[in-house]
Amino acid sequence: MRILKPKKLLFFVITFFLIPLYIFAGNSDVYQPLITISGVSEGCYYSTSVYPEISISDEDLAYSTATLKFNNSKDSAYVRGTEIKKDGRYRISVSAFDSSGNKSYESVNFVIDKTKPAITIYNVENDTYYTTDVWFKVKIAESNPEKELITLDDNIRNENETVWVRDEGIHKLVVDTLDRAGNANLKSCVFTINKTSPVILSHEPFDTKLRIKEGEKIDFWVSVFDPDNNIIKSEWYFDSIIVCEGVFNWTFYAGYDDSGRHEVKFIAADSNLAVENAWDIEVDDVPVRPPLNLIAGTGTGGHIFLKWDENKYFNLLGYNIYRDDKKINRTLVTKNHYLDTGLIDGTEYSYFIRAMDINGKESENSNKVSVIPEDSSAPSAPANPKVNDNGLLLWEKPSDYDIAGYYLYQGVDNNNLDNKIEIAGAQIYRSDTPSYQLSNLTPGIQYYFALSCYDFCNKESEKSDIVSYLFYDSLPPCRVKDVRTRNTGNSGELKIRWLKNSEPDLAGYKIYCSAAADLSAGVETGVYPSPPVFAGMSEKFTLSGLEDFKKYSIAVSAVDTQENEGLKSPVEIGIPSGNSGLVPAPEYLTVDSGNKEAALSWSPVPGADGYKVYFGRQEHLVISPLITKDTVFVFNNLLNNNRYYAAVSSFKGRDESELIAGTAFPENGSYPDAPAGLTCLSGGDTNLLLSWSMNKEWDLAGYKIAYKKETEYFEEPKDIGKTNWFEITGLTEGEKYTIALFAFDNENNMSNPSVITGVPLKTSSDYSNPPPAPLLDISCENGIIRLNWTSSGVEIDEYRIYRREAGEPKYKKIYETKNLTYKNKAVEEGRTYYYVVTAFRESSFPGESLFSNEVIMRPKVKMGDIEMEGDVPVESRVDGYDLIILSISFGSKTGDDYYNPNVDLNGDGIIDGTDLNILAGSFGKEY
Repeated sequence: MRILKPKKLLFFVITFFLIPLYIFAGNSDVYQPLITISGVSEGCYYSTSVYPEISISDEDLAYSTATLKFNNSKDSAYVRGTEIKKDGRYRISVSAFDSSGNKSYESVNFVIDKTKPAITIYNVENDTYYTTDVWFKVKIAESNPEKELITLDDNIRNENETVWVRDEGIHKLVVDTLDRAGNANLKSCVFTINKTSPVILSHEPFDTKLRIKEGEKIDFWVSVFDPDNNIIKSEWYFDSIIVCEGVFNWTFYAGYDDSGRHEVKFIAADSNLAVENAWDIEVDDVPVRPPLNLIAGTGTGGHIFLKWDENKYFNLLGYNIYRDDKKINRTLVTKNHYLDTGLIDGTEYSYFIRAMDINGKESENSNKVSVIPEDSSAPSAPANPKVNDNGLLLWEKPSDYDIAGYYLYQGVDNNNLDNKIEIAGAQIYRSDTPSYQLSNLTPGIQYYFALSCYDFCNKESEKSDIVSYLFYDSLPPCRVKDVRTRNTGNSGELKIRWLKNSEPDLAGYKIYCSAAADLSAGVETGVYPSPPVFAGMSEKFTLSGLEDFKKYSIAVSAVDTQENEGLKSPVEIGIPSGNSGLVPAPEYLTVDSGNKEAALSWSPVPGADGYKVYFGRQEHLVISPLITKDTVFVFNNLLNNNRYYAAVSSFKGRDESELIAGTAFPENGSYPDAPAGLTCLSGGDTNLLLSWSMNKEWDLAGYKIAYKKETEYFEEPKDIGKTNWFEITGLTEGEKYTIALFAFDNENNMSNPSVITGVPLKTSSDYSNPPPAPLLDISCENGIIRLNWTSSGVEIDEYRIYRREAGEPKYKKIYETKNLTYKNKAVEEGRTYYYVVTAFRESSFPGESLFSNEVIMRPKVKMGDIEMEGDVPVESRVDGYDLIILSISFGSKTGDDYYNPNVDLNGDGIIDGTDLNILAGSFGKEY
């Protein structure tokens, strides 16, 4: 016999005795409770989370239960409105009974399926070429299938069927699936079968064993036919190194260091089948010719100056000097003149010169000259110095042959020219009309100048006549920018601040102040009844003695030492208001700078509600402060070696204290990589053409280049901009040059150099320069990348567009057009693409130009969302911190020092109000 537990026995007794009493008492309720389950339907499939709601209608409801069953698990209690999101089969069961004993029961069965069908394609891959028959098989994994369609070239195939493909050509396999919850998956695979290789019909030269001399050229040409009309890829190799792609002709120029045996090979391929043709070349060494027209002049006390015609032979390395049949130079002479010292005056010496080529062979002797050193005088003084209205000093060159440079004597007293400046350099002492631009002069001062020259033995001439020049500055200073006013909290006071002018002769600033007459219309009358206040050289000033709560019109102008006054700044409105309860500012602000970050800390202010942190490139560019209750804050993802403005104020209610300001200067420990892929081609008699691959650093600012002859030293590298090609002009034909290429970033950190050598060679009459490379620009709108470029001339046959993705080493040609624009729609959101463009002209050689500048774009399809990655520190939400990071780069464009591509939210290459509107539309959004 089963014994009831006390609690169950009590419930049984109450139920047994009370319910009959209620019935006998006359209760007439015969209606069952009404159960409604909403948010899900019987037998339905859902691809998103659901939130089922349960409602029960009955005035005498006594008890109800709701349970949830997941797959084969046990029922568990369910709370109405709870999110159900896990994939699987569900049943919600609800039962209820009222006080009259009426009972109801409802249930709903449904399925959540968020997973799209899985498709697996075996044995073939997308964008792949095959040289034999191939087979494939498709497998689809889906528990709730609705539609499964497999087609090969529009013919239906079955799942798990092994299909052989034997026909040559392009084949397209498409798998289209759909489950009952509406999850769709579409996968395609395009592959090519090619069993036939190209055929070389003819080639030139016909003879494959060739022989030429250094300085000569050979033209190669190949005719190729492809039986199955597949796309042909062609490449030219010189000694196993690829030198040209995409053409069927190439020219080999034999340089000074090309003597010996070489191999030229042409390879044509369609898919992965190829054919080739090869030539063997023997390059003969050519001896250098002797120097011509050697002359000698007597120098100053034991010196003889030698000079000869410059030997422009292409394989020249330098010269050896022979005195009395003995070589006297320790190192090879690379110039066409030589100064022999330590000789005895009155003694006759005999000289001849020999040239040496790159292989160490000497030429025949030059003509002989004999000379006796006897000249011990200094050069003649420069004549007729004068200064034009632009401050350019000009004079007549002395007739002496051994002038090495000039000295400029300068002073403000014609009897005391105490400032001596050396004017050196070949550009000046070789010129028949030498000149020098005067600089660093003070306006209003009368200056006096005289010139002297010196020879190669540092013998200085007498001074020239004295010439005077009065430097007068008639230009006024620039207009003062960004005038701002602030209420100090003291009665009748306004604090004024502005940006500093950069004129070297700046004398100070004038402040104009008057009661504003028509502030609502915003009209600047320019009439100030009171005279201006001179504020000195400071960029801030406090006006006092004003009337509280009255609007004042404020403007600032700059004046220089010549009393030239610039334009007044735009009017700024200020309203003084005494406020004895103004919250005090923090007593100190500490700014600690690190690698790409700045840490701010300040003293606490008792009673303040919080603090406002201002941060940006300059004070006037800060769009909005960051509100915090802490006394420390760290800004990261900054640009190193750039100066930032930082300021903090305290506030209480609507009252804000004065700003306490400082500066941050993050330091960088990283440097760009050395430029890769540097190549050098002769571009004519005196030019060299350089090209290389663009660096991948996001903060790349550009490149610098330096070059020299073999025995010279490098000069300071010069900036050539953000490009991947450059042409060096004005070189010496046949001279060997060493070129060093550097990359540098926005912090001016410079990479190690990439070094290459080149020799400008004289070309034959049928050589024509390649077309100039276009200048490329890029933009993106709603996921479509648009390229625009400049014209390379009216005779261009076509432009070729090349593209690569991040991580790919080489560019691939994707399109040819005669237009100056191209839209690339086959791109994916979030992937990074690199583009270059070339110009092609059939009549030129080479026919294709160098690459244009490289442009980069990562397309975005959805507008109005902040990208939650990269250098924007959003902390999973869009807030004031994102606004400050955007303000740091506000107004910058691609290539600027502080342009940050991660806050260019619409990807148009400029950080402006559009990006600010996008951020404002997502403000407060959490991710």
